[in-house]
Amino acid sequence: MSQPTPKVSVVIPAFNAEPYIHATIQSVLNQTFDDFEIIVVDDCSTDNTANVISSFDDKRIQFHTNEKNKGIAYTRNRLINLARAKYIAILDADDVAYPSRLQVQYDFLSENPDFAFAGSDIELIDTAGKTIGHNRYRYPPENYPSLLFFHNIIAQSSVMINRDYLESLSQIYSLDFPPAEDYHLWVRLALMGKAYNLPQILVKYRIHSHSVSIAKASLMEQMVEKIILWQAQRLGLSPTRDELNIQKALAYSDYSRLGEISCLDIDRWLGKVFAANVEKRIYSERSFGEVIKDKWIDLVHSRILEHSPRVFFELSNGFGFSKLTFATRVRFFLKCFLFYKSS
Repeated sequence: MSQPTPKVSVVIPAFNAEPYIHATIQSVLNQTFDDFEIIVVDDCSTDNTANVISSFDDKRIQFHTNEKNKGIAYTRNRLINLARAKYIAILDADDVAYPSRLQVQYDFLSENPDFAFAGSDIELIDTAGKTIGHNRYRYPPENYPSLLFFHNIIAQSSVMINRDYLESLSQIYSLDFPPAEDYHLWVRLALMGKAYNLPQILVKYRIHSHSVSIAKASLMEQMVEKIILWQAQRLGLSPTRDELNIQKALAYSDYSRLGEISCLDIDRWLGKVFAANVEKRIYSERSFGEVIKDKWIDLVHSRILEHSPRVFFELSNGFGFSKLTFATRVRFFLKCFLFYKSS
């Protein structure tokens, strides 16, 4: 006799996760919401991961192993194919769910079917589980597609997806972008339905030397650049190396990447991006303009050593200046003139 379909499938990819995966699975078993299944796929770990998973005696847990090491994107796709529920909660094997996570996200998505997925704020923890920080995301849902053009604002382990929005995708996690395959997925889903990070912490996200963001930092940067280029090309743009560096500075909030790129170069690039979207109409023009205005302010202010009356007058005829409020224009004017006089 087949089991009834659960309301939520929790999918956990595992590879050499022996130190943490017991806490990960236990955090799901401790949920206040109990209509779920847990699916774990081990990507041929060489440590004791499989034995830790097998030590649980709970009929809601399904354990599978890849026939050989296939990589994270393949494993994530297999997990989703195995999932039976309409709502799919992602949890990596070194992270921990808050007890209310499934209930909160299930309630939100079931009451808002126009949302493709929902993430949340996250608590950052170290290898011992000690809190070392928090990431909070405070953006209106209508700005998510535009924001994702510039950087990834979604923590993968915090996401629950409405399966209905996956049906039209020939490949859910692209094999072309690991370990940034999640970013590529969020970009596509946010253009199909609404996206949102719920304004409460629902997951503990573990930072350690073997986490992908650290262990594969160089490859991650290459894949993020590939996604930046892919998104620009969808707008009909072929960015130069300097223009890619402007986008990467935004993607990582690291303005040292700008090097010798000037305020005027920044203004011209963001103007090109805005104009391309007006023509292609991929993003909401209002939302895209609002996000670009904020990015223009961040980037231009990061070049404060260039601020001078000359730069002010040059930029006042450019793209970004036209998007500023009167009060912001006055502040920029004062910075350009006062900083110039005091330097």
